[in-house]
Amino acid sequence: MEHIENIYDLLPEEIEKLINKIIEALNIVKDRKNTNSRFVDSEKTLILCPKCNSEHIIKNGHDKNKIQTYKCKDCKKKFNACTNTLVSHVKLTYEQLLIFFECMDNKLSIRKTAAKMNVNKNTVFLLCHKVLDCISIIRENIKLRGTAEGDETYESINLKGTKKENMPRFSKPRSSNNEIQKKV
Repeated sequence: MEHIENIYDLLPEEIEKLINKIIEALNIVKDRKNTNSRFVDSEKTLILCPKCNSEHIIKNGHDKNKIQTYKCKDCKKKFNACTNTLVSHVKLTYEQLLIFFECMDNKLSIRKTAAKMNVNKNTVFLLCHKVLDCISIIRENIKLRGTAEGDETYESINLKGTKKENMPRFSKPRSSNNEIQKKV
């Protein structure tokens, strides 16, 4: 069963054994923390140096998680395929990232997302900010051409924590409990 030429030549017991081994391997791979790096590495067609954007790179072995590392011939910087990406330094499984994006799409709170992913709320907070930073970079680099049509959208603005001098509008006047009691 080491080298299978034709799966149809196997006995039913051998196929069941093979399926069990595949399921066991799948469960191990799903729980690995470096699956994201391998996914990014397999999806990138052209590897460029993140520091100088040079194409003159060489393979430079693997890191402790068996992820391919590279070295730039021009600036001598060492990096991997995930450097300067959303999943760089993220030690979450692929399944956890899928849950995160699903929760973000459903506009769940950070605490609810953290509970679903079974991680700390600070992890979700930092990942959320990484995603928002990526989105802002993409939005800054988009250039529209030709005719562009848009519709109105109303979004609430959160000004919590904004200093008085940086406020885009005057603060709403607040009345204390004493003033309310005097009016009654």
